[in-house]
Amino acid sequence: MKISVIINVHRGTDIDQFHAAADSVLAQDYDDFEFVVVVSDAPQIKTQIDSRYGSHSRLTLVTLETDDGLSVARNAGAQAASGDVVVFTDDDIVAELDWLTQLRTIYDEHDPAGVGGHVDPLWPAQKPWYFPNEFFWLVGVMHDNFVDANIPQPVRNTFGCNISFKRDVFLNTGGFRKDLGKNQLNPLQGEEAELCERLNGEFWYTPHALVSHRIDTSQLGLWYLHRRSFWQGYSKAALAKDVSGERSFLSYIVQKSIPNRVLNPSAKHFGEILTLLSLTMAVGLGFSYAKCSQWEKDRD
Repeated sequence: MKISVIINVHRGTDIDQFHAAADSVLAQDYDDFEFVVVVSDAPQIKTQIDSRYGSHSRLTLVTLETDDGLSVARNAGAQAASGDVVVFTDDDIVAELDWLTQLRTIYDEHDPAGVGGHVDPLWPAQKPWYFPNEFFWLVGVMHDNFVDANIPQPVRNTFGCNISFKRDVFLNTGGFRKDLGKNQLNPLQGEEAELCERLNGEFWYTPHALVSHRIDTSQLGLWYLHRRSFWQGYSKAALAKDVSGERSFLSYIVQKSIPNRVLNPSAKHFGEILTLLSLTMAVGLGFSYAKCSQWEKDRD
């Protein structure tokens, strides 16, 4: 089974972080893979990549003249890929040596349409004391209650920096929606969840396929976290056919997260409770705003 690992770089890419990501991909213990780098309107970064990796036999370079967002770039990478499986990750990760081997294991054992792995954080210095684990998903890393057990199992979707699909299934499904995903103008997210809702087949998670994701200091400010929460809520309302996962998450916050901290009082837990409440409210506001906007459109 040939695997194509796809990474998008753009003008905002930190080249040193990309080097760390690329080196970890190229060092994989898996034999049959290619490394597809999609360069979106970043000629200087393309030159640097050519200089360092241009002679590498595994590298395929795809150049886009404009930066139309992550989803467009990933779809272009999948079109150019030659693997049986396309694996999407980010330009600021570090992958474990057996990352691709562990993803392949799930395809061999369960034959799903897609497989995602685990994501650990690489904090800039240390995690802010008030930032609760339950909201780690805001910065693209796994939270403790992501799944019920630390074993491979079917899930709705995983995170975009460690997600893969059978290439034919991905292309036949239409790939990621172009109006979703990170870009310069549109704050809507949730392209992975939306795609997984359309998949013809199961999607699996394995904790054994591990990447570590670098968290930038700018992502840890309260303004960023609340803005991200609002647009996550908006995206969930705009996309979700089934909101049972969101209800389950809210129940977990109300029934377990907050009571556990109340029963074990400390300054840290008090700060986390306040952050849990305010971030949950921001998600709820985004969700409600999206529903009201849709109601207005439908009425007109």
